[in-house]
Amino acid sequence: MLAAIHIQLIVGTIFIILYSVTILGLVLVIITENRNPLKTIPWVIVLLLAPGIGLLCYFFFGQDTRKHRIISRRTYKRIMKRPQEGKLPQDACVVPDPYKPLSTLLTNTNQSSLLYGTQITIYTNGTDKFKDLLEEIQKATHHIHIQYYIFCDDELGKRVQQLRSEKVKECVKIFVLHMLLNIIYLSM
Repeated sequence: MLAAIHIQLIVGTIFIILYSVTILGLVLVIITENRNPLKTIPWVIVLLLAPGIGLLCYFFFGQDTRKHRIISRRTYKRIMKRPQEGKLPQDACVVPDPYKPLSTLLTNTNQSSLLYGTQITIYTNGTDKFKDLLEEIQKATHHIHIQYYIFCDDELGKRVQQLRSEKVKECVKIFVLHMLLNIIYLSM
């Protein structure tokens, strides 16, 4: 009987030591994340008072995933290198003078320099823009990609819908990306 009590005491001590080391390690991890003290202190208290549930809650809700890289640097370099292969030399691209600032902006912000076949049309009023949009939809033979924040149920919206329906009957692939009740909606 005395041996059983002695074994329980040893096992209990081992668990208390493991618990203390685990909690101390987690507290050090939380503190070294260099987070806002108003967020750090409550997590430390939760881990000390409710270690099991606190650990699960911290694992699912408390970690700061914003600092973790989604894409490794090597993969990012490979992705950014691939578009460079299809680019023409800068001298071969003829950019009209009024659009040179736009070309420079695209190149400097996200390395989106002009590629062969790139065509940019700048519209200063909606009438010309939507007239050209309807013409381009009518000319489409293979696919159409449309991205708008919202489609109104007005004359123009009904005309776009009618042209989309006609093109579907002609077996043209249509991809529409728009917002529906603040949810991005993709229809094909």
